[in-house]
Amino acid sequence: MRQFINQSKWDSFLLVVVTCFSLFYLLAIPFGWIRTRFELTEIIIFTIILLINSELLERLRKLGINKDGITFELDQIQAEQKNQRDNIETNKANIEAVTNILQRLTLLEAQLAENRKDSHLLSQNLLDDYELKHLRKLASDTPFNYKRQPSFERELRHLRALGFVENMPGKTISHMPERGDLKEHLRITEHGKQYLDKIESMATTDYSASISNNSSRDPSEKSDRT
Repeated sequence: MRQFINQSKWDSFLLVVVTCFSLFYLLAIPFGWIRTRFELTEIIIFTIILLINSELLERLRKLGINKDGITFELDQIQAEQKNQRDNIETNKANIEAVTNILQRLTLLEAQLAENRKDSHLLSQNLLDDYELKHLRKLASDTPFNYKRQPSFERELRHLRALGFVENMPGKTISHMPERGDLKEHLRITEHGKQYLDKIESMATTDYSASISNNSSRDPSEKSDRT
């Protein structure tokens, strides 16, 4: 441990010395204190010394030396580029989800123009069968085991964009594992529960109306069919 501390102090001291020498050299050139400037070879050696005695060496990914000078690439830059690519993919997926919603709303507007039961039609066609199934599973008390697929992700993003589900703290759809319990990543919102209640209520109303229509038929019509 003591040897490591001594080595660290020595590295820091050497880095300070090399840095001071570099500053002195840069200041000496415009004042004319140095007549002979470093050539490319000396600059390369000087740069390598700086890298060896700094934290940059641990992050160094690529070092290139050519007639034009020195080029190097750090791991942090690669990590930032990866984060940017992930953000682009996430934004692209969100845009696709919003586009899907707009397309459905456009279709619904055309249907609503021909139907007087506006709210009934809107509620029934806002979600497809798969999305409604996902929402009901999230509202249940049982685990929601899933297998990740592109279509599955689009359906979840649509539900989230409508405000029916929300991410669990620290969780995202983009970083879900291939398999697992969806309830560990998403949860149904109060708005989603209200939507399910409305769907169930409309289904009950439609069923009651159907029973009422069947029972109110003309008895003579029934006798004619027998």
